[in-house]
Amino acid sequence: MKKTFHRLAKIAAAIILLTALAPCRQAMAQYYTIGSDPSFVQWNKMKSAHFSIVYPNYMDSVAKVYLYNFERNRKLTNEGMGVEMVNIPIVLHPYTSLSNGTVVWAPKRVDLLSTPEFKGGYGQSWETQLSLHEARHIDQMTHYTKGFFKFLYYLMGEQSSGLGVGMYPSGWFLEGDAVQNETNFSNTGRGRDPDFLMDIKASIMEGENRSYDNWRYGSYRNYAPNKYTLGYLMHSTALYYSDNYYYPGEILKAWTHEVWNLGIYNVAFMRYSNNTARKHFRSGIKLFREYFRQDLEQRGPANYTEWLSNNPNNYYTTYHSPIALPDGKVYAVKAGYEDYSQLISIDADGNEKLLRPFAASGRVSQLKASSDHSLMWSEIIPDERWELQDNSIIREYDINTRKVRNITHGTRYYNPAVTFAGDLISVTEYPLEGGSNLVIISRKDGHKEATVRAPNNGQIKHTVWIGDNMYAGVVTDDGWGLYSINLQDISLGKGVDAWRCEIPDQTRTILNLSNYGDDIVFQTDLDGVTNLYSYSPATGAVTKLTNVPYGAFSPYYDDESRMLYYTYYDNKGYHPVRTPVDSLVNKTASMDEPYKFYFAEYFADMAASHVTPMTQEEQALLKDSIEALQPKHFSKTADFFHIHSWAPLYFSVNRIMNLSYEHYYQLAAPGATILMQNLLGTAETQIGYSYHHGFHAGHLHFVYNGLYPAFELAADYNDRNKHIIHVTEKDGIMSATVDTTRKAALELASKMYVPINLGRSGINSGLIPEIAFNYTNDVIEAAGQKIHYNMDFQYGIRYYRMLPMTKTALMPRLGIGLELRGSYAKGNLNNSGVLGYMHAYGYLPGITKQQGIKLSAEYQYQTGDGNNGSITNLAKMPRGYQSYILRDYAKISMDYALPIYIGDFQPTTLFYFMRINLIPFIDCAIDNLRSDNKVHLWSYGTSATLQGHFFRIGAELQLGVRWSRYLDVPTGLWKNNFQFITSYSL
Repeated sequence: MKKTFHRLAKIAAAIILLTALAPCRQAMAQYYTIGSDPSFVQWNKMKSAHFSIVYPNYMDSVAKVYLYNFERNRKLTNEGMGVEMVNIPIVLHPYTSLSNGTVVWAPKRVDLLSTPEFKGGYGQSWETQLSLHEARHIDQMTHYTKGFFKFLYYLMGEQSSGLGVGMYPSGWFLEGDAVQNETNFSNTGRGRDPDFLMDIKASIMEGENRSYDNWRYGSYRNYAPNKYTLGYLMHSTALYYSDNYYYPGEILKAWTHEVWNLGIYNVAFMRYSNNTARKHFRSGIKLFREYFRQDLEQRGPANYTEWLSNNPNNYYTTYHSPIALPDGKVYAVKAGYEDYSQLISIDADGNEKLLRPFAASGRVSQLKASSDHSLMWSEIIPDERWELQDNSIIREYDINTRKVRNITHGTRYYNPAVTFAGDLISVTEYPLEGGSNLVIISRKDGHKEATVRAPNNGQIKHTVWIGDNMYAGVVTDDGWGLYSINLQDISLGKGVDAWRCEIPDQTRTILNLSNYGDDIVFQTDLDGVTNLYSYSPATGAVTKLTNVPYGAFSPYYDDESRMLYYTYYDNKGYHPVRTPVDSLVNKTASMDEPYKFYFAEYFADMAASHVTPMTQEEQALLKDSIEALQPKHFSKTADFFHIHSWAPLYFSVNRIMNLSYEHYYQLAAPGATILMQNLLGTAETQIGYSYHHGFHAGHLHFVYNGLYPAFELAADYNDRNKHIIHVTEKDGIMSATVDTTRKAALELASKMYVPINLGRSGINSGLIPEIAFNYTNDVIEAAGQKIHYNMDFQYGIRYYRMLPMTKTALMPRLGIGLELRGSYAKGNLNNSGVLGYMHAYGYLPGITKQQGIKLSAEYQYQTGDGNNGSITNLAKMPRGYQSYILRDYAKISMDYALPIYIGDFQPTTLFYFMRINLIPFIDCAIDNLRSDNKVHLWSYGTSATLQGHFFRIGAELQLGVRWSRYLDVPTGLWKNNFQFITSYSL
């Protein structure tokens, strides 16, 4: 019977582990939090017919806008999925500049980062976009509350839905379907965005012949579409050939009701879309290749371009914001698979020079040049403590002194544009309470000179100055428009009424405005490909300037050389180029004649024939009902211990996610588990009972991140027998032997720490002070005395500062770290032990950009009146050795990271191998350092792991072995040690 229990526990551990390794965020989201809002926030809540919403208490009007949009669009997604969407709470997080939404389950909720995208975005409000996309995810997850998973809910709670999503849908299925939904029911959406399909288009038309798994899993050399793009391609193909609008919902229903059918994944695809997913991929490549081919033929020849950099860029590389300055150099921001984000200069011969690390592209605006040849941008600066709070400040780089100056501090300013005189800067402001403003600030000190609300309650994106007139690209519910305002009108305080419409709102983008002599140059997807156009304020004329096959971005015009600088996209990335004005297309265009995206319009017409939106009268009644809602206070205390899941077996979420365990029963065992998490994602609690090998054990794990210091508490009772640990010394080596008693062991661990984020300017940096208390009722016997009630108090601080990891590297190219820790042990005796520990490490570049060197040094000193061993080692033994009790100990190590790309090798559809990672190492250590009885410990060897996807699991795994050859101290012989190693990334 016990053996049966143990086998069941191992199977349960495997199931839970595979669920944790599921291929998409929705699957792992059952144990997922996006971070913490500031602790000072007071929260309100409101409830409509089908949704409740939790939000900061000054955002009543914004909360009502979200409720209205989710209620209004609920019917559109419901009818297409064939399911009645579950009621679910929405949580607004307005303090971060990052824009996103995610549907998570356990506890079920929709987390919305409500600040709109400051760089690109959609031709509709952010609230509308989120309600169309995330509502589709709610519908998808609702399927996993039906059929077999309705039964499973009674056994496991809300986590049962996450388990279901981990079984069948790939991330592309969920995200592609949501993209399809947002495109069908709006005049925009990513299906009408040529940049969205640009990578697929370039790959297909440049002759790459890549497999379904290569696009699904990615590569460490070639760029692969994300799950949104691949998903849209797959769903478009399936929908086009099956002509079955309801097939996504029908497939999900089959997956949730026919779990007993092990082949239901492909059976459902065949039954409702007439083909398997892999065959849809192959059909989709042929379908879109022909579509792209015809489109490129109709566009005619591309315009002349001069490439600026002679960097070979064998790996996918991106550049943005190329700007030519009078020193004869072009400045740009570069990043890529083998390059961290950095500001570079390119000389006349095409040679690149690194100037400084730079923030990642998602956190900075386009570069702008001032008349005195400084570079300017906005940059998101993370809060020191709260993951969901940041600021966006205006920064300036002097190309002569190479110094960066912060013009503003603690602001939410984006996308600067400087006047020709150079004294004023226009920026976009996104207030926490919603909407957007044009703000004029002083370049000298960042002082706010004036504020004007955006026209038509829109969202201002980018601005540019021509004389005393400021022009802004603005997004409203009717699309993208170009508006202007005079500086004098701003000074006179005329406000929002002073805006003048230059280009009426329409569906195509108006982004990255820049000066073009007396005109404006901007990028737009007017003709179905993002190209560069000019607008004449004097005549209102729009002129097409470039004609490229895939996309042109980041325009900058140099009046002296009469060159237009921009970035040009192909299957290797974004490249800095320039074109003489005389070689531009210069073709008259009209913003009233936008390109029609064939597939987007085809599917939108199909959706319209199946789904009926709300009438104007119904929308008016809905709006009135939402406006009548009264907010109530949301109590963080009442929501603190929110039970969302349970299970008739024990498993440790923390150990599974960190793969931290000594025995399998610490991952899972017969028993019971209760999981709790509050709606704000700051408090997580797990209570469990387990049975293994005759032990009836109790477990508790608690984490709270809602205050400035974070807290963790863990307790295990009767998970094993109480130990008597005998500490002995032989040949200068202190070791421990264990006697087992019949009494229950009690282990307690608590920790308080402050994770301080000091990252700036593309450099990762942090400071983490912490204190911890550990207790066990084990007995330590040393020097003829027994220490009962063994406990220790630990304290320490960690600091790190390093360049970010690139996609292809295993280590940062440069970085340092330092950890200082102490431990104070106390038992029933008057004497006690004290341990001091220091760990310093650094990273250096290797021979190639993918390779790297890590140098580290550790030192530990332990005292205790002969009771050494009462404190657990903090220092690590050389690899290959068993653990000894260390006293006066020092160790130095060197590791060399050597990733080897193996061509995305796929022997069968079950396996997809991406690269082999070799890390040779050498460790040298001495114990009893200041004693005549020194102990020398030496080891060397290598770890070798195969990285890829195994058994079609979506998470990327590393499996391998570490070989260590070490000097055995008692025998003086060299011995071998082999250890299986694994890691995964979600």
